[in-house]
Amino acid sequence: MKLAYYFFGEYLEKGEKVHAVIHRHLAVMSPIFIKILIIGFLFPIGIVYFFPMLFWLMVSWMILAVLRIFYDLYDWYYYVWLITDRGILDIRSPGLFEVSTARVEYHMIEGVSYTIAGFWRTVLGFGDITIQKVGSGSVMTMHGGDNPKRIERFVLKYQEEYMEHHNYNSHDTLKSLLSGMLYEHMKKAGHDDSSHSEPIKKKK
Repeated sequence: MKLAYYFFGEYLEKGEKVHAVIHRHLAVMSPIFIKILIIGFLFPIGIVYFFPMLFWLMVSWMILAVLRIFYDLYDWYYYVWLITDRGILDIRSPGLFEVSTARVEYHMIEGVSYTIAGFWRTVLGFGDITIQKVGSGSVMTMHGGDNPKRIERFVLKYQEEYMEHHNYNSHDTLKSLLSGMLYEHMKKAGHDDSSHSEPIKKKK
């Protein structure tokens, strides 16, 4: 969890606490990694086998493939949901110099749902998670999220805690406000009563 504050702390509000960090399942990256394996490694190895004089050129090719792997892992890591004590923060960085964020607070969440479709998604346990926003009809979606049932449970759990705490604070605020109004009313009423209760002096 400390890594979440280190990498994503700048996107959090002051005092905001992170309960869970949600990434896509690594299996969603498998098509990209397979392509890199074939084009970035197997292909140059084959070239070197038949044309040894191209050894250093193919080494450079494989170094580029390794850099591409790191780039794709960066893209995977920075496609993240932070489940905090205030809501859900969606952070995405499709490039090294591009970051977008979206936030939905718990009192604005109308519902949470997920979809797991396909053999491998069912076997490996990943799918799409969607959060519906109140009134606007808009949604927040994570594609290929790891263990969507757990994510749904987390969101609903912390939403319930937030609403209970929010309602409690609202109740205390209203209680304090009413107590203050009652105190001021009694104070004023007591002052008025005291002014009318003074004995009337008879004129001599």
